[in-house]
Amino acid sequence: WPVAREQFIVRESSWAAPDAGHGPALEVVEGADTLTVQGDGFRATWDRRSGALTGYWFQGRPLLARPLEPCFWKPANRNQASNGYEQRLGAWREAATRRRLVDAAVRRDEATGAVTVRFAFRLPVAEADYTVSYTVGTGGAVAVQADYAPGAAAAPGIPKMPKFGMRLGLPGGWQSISYYGRGPWENYQDRKTGAFFGVFEMRLQDYWVNYIHPQDNGNRCDVRWWQATGADGEGVRIEGMQGLSVRAWPFTEEDVESNRLAHKLPRRDFINVNVDWKVHGVGGDNSWGKRTMEKYTLPGENGYHYGFILKKIGGGPG
Repeated sequence: WPVAREQFIVRESSWAAPDAGHGPALEVVEGADTLTVQGDGFRATWDRRSGALTGYWFQGRPLLARPLEPCFWKPANRNQASNGYEQRLGAWREAATRRRLVDAAVRRDEATGAVTVRFAFRLPVAEADYTVSYTVGTGGAVAVQADYAPGAAAAPGIPKMPKFGMRLGLPGGWQSISYYGRGPWENYQDRKTGAFFGVFEMRLQDYWVNYIHPQDNGNRCDVRWWQATGADGEGVRIEGMQGLSVRAWPFTEEDVESNRLAHKLPRRDFINVNVDWKVHGVGGDNSWGKRTMEKYTLPGENGYHYGFILKKIGGGPG
């Protein structure tokens, strides 16, 4: 039996990058409340006021069950519940839903045919500027990039960020999960060295952790790609433009925070997926007040950028 193990990087490989594709020119349809980019067999629609990607279809079949939108909050785990996490970081709980649209723009790349939809917001925390851009290639893949820049006047005393990322809902029937990253068990940035890199496959029920006391769980760090598929192999693949942290549940953050017993957690008809850059560390040097080490936190006074690519896989054309 081994008494110790380690992994070593033999050769660095490149991260995912936007691909313009090789399809016909894209069409942009601007309505009063929505904006749609569509091509050969697919379309993507955004809410013009919230900047959320509200629909993504291939061959008429929906790939989203809930919008793709910014999200900065995660429920506390039991260590954090004992160290004032919710009070100290609580300003971020509603930061995404209270974002205020400042500008929206559409740009076409004449060389590649790709279309970029960009939304700029002001957040209620830190007087921060937040932008998210979606670049749609002619083949239908969507490259998503987000930027956070705190306002200079608000820099002192900005609360730490629970996570920097986005969330979306996938169809509930897509119960097969596979990914390339750290695993197979859950891991966080201060709990990941014992989770080695690999390609892992599991059912959704084995991806999240059913703790007796509902709390944050199931994150995977340093993910290069992650996908969920149904019985016919159709699904969505997410590819990181850098390492990602990905968590998937059959319930919402609100469900976790409003139920104190595991058996009371509902099972929704969609999969709640958080696609983040990084997540505030677990902490737990002790479990009665010690805070997460500074190096495993996300200071609110720092700027952040990350990106990923969303694409359809399997299930026929597209």
